[in-house]
Amino acid sequence: MATSMLYKMLALAHGKDAFGDIGKDSKSRRGRAFYNKYSADLKNSLINSGKNLIPIVTRDRGMVEETDNTYKVEHMEAGNIQTTTLIEDEVYNTILAGVEPVVCFEEALPVLRTRGDGLRWVKSAAVDYAELVPEGAAPEVANTSYANLQFALERYAYRPLITTHLIETGLFDIVDFRLRQAGTAMANAYNRRALDELVDGISTNTVEEGTTGAMKATDLAAARVTITKVNGRPDTLILYPSAEGDLLGDSNLIYASYAGSNTVLKTGSLFAPILGLTPYVCNVTTGSGASATWGDTSNGNVKAMVYDSKHPVAVMAAQEMKVAQFDDPLRSLHNIIIERWIDCEMTEETVGCTITRGS
Repeated sequence: MATSMLYKMLALAHGKDAFGDIGKDSKSRRGRAFYNKYSADLKNSLINSGKNLIPIVTRDRGMVEETDNTYKVEHMEAGNIQTTTLIEDEVYNTILAGVEPVVCFEEALPVLRTRGDGLRWVKSAAVDYAELVPEGAAPEVANTSYANLQFALERYAYRPLITTHLIETGLFDIVDFRLRQAGTAMANAYNRRALDELVDGISTNTVEEGTTGAMKATDLAAARVTITKVNGRPDTLILYPSAEGDLLGDSNLIYASYAGSNTVLKTGSLFAPILGLTPYVCNVTTGSGASATWGDTSNGNVKAMVYDSKHPVAVMAAQEMKVAQFDDPLRSLHNIIIERWIDCEMTEETVGCTITRGS
């Protein structure tokens, strides 16, 4: 496995890793060689990567707002940038690397960004038709009803198991792994909060799969019809993992879309879009507060959801993910806490439809 950038930064900052000293003046040939290699890798990463865009704290307490990474390298080589600042940046990037593989509702639902723990959103009823007005006459002002949608954000937090022993003995690969694991845990919490709201909120519109234990493209088509009948525009498909497997094995989809192609075999993923729907796979479990079950073990379990994300069926409200208790990246990694405040509320349940396991 390739050595992560966080590993290299921690090794340079601490002057050692699990195998021994690392430094420009190290007594061992390995220590000197790895110091030169890691330093060069860090410099190249800062030049080539567009991820390191946070302000840089310099030794004179000034702020370098320039986001050009070549400029950042010049400050690093001049000794103006503290190593701890680069580590703090890479720790956050490592956490995000754990988020990315399981992103689902962050992309599949609209998100209202906020800094507080409460948010009110005024929604209006849909106006379906313009009125017939004689030539020269003025139409009446549209009379529609409004309602307040109140978000009460709750705090979700995760503290990875990073001990002082891991740092002192240079086991930075484990530190990297546990930070990625923390990112995945935060993404799972976000997905579960949305999933709990949706499986219950849109359960009034339900399609039962035509073949027990094997969802087909025809089930997606039936769900689309349910939504379009109420003026919805279905554009999103959320799948339980076994439902994705069902569709990957549906000959109607595979033969029609990939005759003579090995794309599915290479990627193992559904092509997008499918029947006009952008697919996402969500493998979290429903929480204790949900009455419906996301899964495939019993008849009636929800295996998929189709909905209109633009209307929308639901809305997330969320703060940005934060890393707390991290004042000194070199000495505080064992105290690190990742937290985020989030909520999800239904806005128009009629433009969504669940697909359940057949009986």
